[in-house]
Amino acid sequence: MQQAQNGLQRVMRQLLAEMPVEEAVVRAWPLACGSATAARTEALGFAGGVLTVRVPNREWMANLRELAGTYLAALRGHCGEAVRRIDFVLAEQPDGVPAGEPGPGLNWVRSRR
Repeated sequence: MQQAQNGLQRVMRQLLAEMPVEEAVVRAWPLACGSATAARTEALGFAGGVLTVRVPNREWMANLRELAGTYLAALRGHCGEAVRRIDFVLAEQPDGVPAGEPGPGLNWVRSRR
């Protein structure tokens, strides 16, 4: 069983290595965070060393910020040192401001890890 898992990981690393880094990092997010977290989040894009991930609510944001170092290490294992940080953004904001933009009076913070 371990050999099959190691083989699969090698194949995934090879596939990711053949993609542009911007695409590879986004596609590696589910591998880094696991299927349960990937089902509730969405990697939006990767630019300038920063992966932006949409999260469903503030509770998820807080929990994922605590795990950002673990996820960052996993992403680097899959995609190399190009990944410097993960920013988590809210999927919805209470006053209808689009995700990724701070609304009036909101004090949400992106992860800086």
